[in-house]
Amino acid sequence: MGHASLTWAFAAAAALFRRHNPQAQQYVAKLETKHGKGNALTLLAPKLARAVYDMLKRDTVVDMDLFLPG
Repeated sequence: MGHASLTWAFAAAAALFRRHNPQAQQYVAKLETKHGKGNALTLLAPKLARAVYDMLKRDTVVDMDLFLPG
C-alpha cells in the first residue's frame, strides 16, 4: 500500500537493514520459518516504515529491543 517509490525504498532498506544487523538477520530467519522466504522481507519493510514514521513524528530513536522482539 502507498506510494510505489516509498514501497520500493523501504523494501531496499529492509534488505540493507537485514544485511548489516545481526538482530535483524535472526528476526528475518524466524519470519522465514513461519511465513516462507519470499515473505520475510515483505513483512519487515512495513515494520521498518512504521518505525521511521514514529522516529520522525516523535523526534526520537528506535529502541531495537522493542522493534525486533525475541
